[in-house]
Amino acid sequence: MRRGVAVMAAMALGLLIPLARAGAYTSVSYSGSVTSFTYTSVAPNGQSTSVVLTPGTTVSLQGQTFYYDMAGWSATVAVPAFNPTLGTLEGITFDLTGFVGDDVTATNKSGKAGIVTATLSATLNLTMPNGTTIVSAPSASESKSVAASGAGATVTWTPGDSSLESLLESSSTLDASSFAAFIGTGSVNLPIMSASTSKVVGPGNMSSRVSTNAGANWTITYDYQTWSTPELGPFGLMGLSMLPVAGVALRRRKRR
Repeated sequence: MRRGVAVMAAMALGLLIPLARAGAYTSVSYSGSVTSFTYTSVAPNGQSTSVVLTPGTTVSLQGQTFYYDMAGWSATVAVPAFNPTLGTLEGITFDLTGFVGDDVTATNKSGKAGIVTATLSATLNLTMPNGTTIVSAPSASESKSVAASGAGATVTWTPGDSSLESLLESSSTLDASSFAAFIGTGSVNLPIMSASTSKVVGPGNMSSRVSTNAGANWTITYDYQTWSTPELGPFGLMGLSMLPVAGVALRRRKRR
């Protein structure tokens, strides 16, 4: 009798356990742009001064819009955390797209025509909570003909001139050990910094002015597993009906 009750209870539970099962494997993404930039200058006496700028200047390139300013800035990216009520976090992917743009003027002071080549590059470093970095290093280069000294001896590249603009997307999949820092209901603040190099090559007697602009867009994607409890089907109802029977049989057994 005892064995029969145990078998009956096991069958009932066996029919009910599959009701709590994994649901859909899905994802949620958040995107944004770096829209304010901090510049820090150090005076000869060692005192530092920080200036925060929120430029209204934007540029569109390859379907993306970037806020930008002269490279050399630092900023903070506020990334929405993963809400644990959505499910179980399984993966995090972070995409950082860096932009480098142009503001170049070169004047030929030589008596001969020549070629002017401008090369710009920027490096954007985004730091994760565990100290690792995601790096985007876009670069752009273009050459233009320049006339001899006199009329037409100056060439320019201006912001919005796509011939000397570039973007580069870097993608990183975060290790599971870093998930905890991204779980919550608020935001995760991540520091980002920019640096740049530039080079203008042309006739030996030439003056040039270069301003390298940089900006960044970001996207974070959380992959997670949901859990669902489906409606009772025929087998689930059978399992529920068997539990009372098993309970009654067990109580009778104890009275004896």
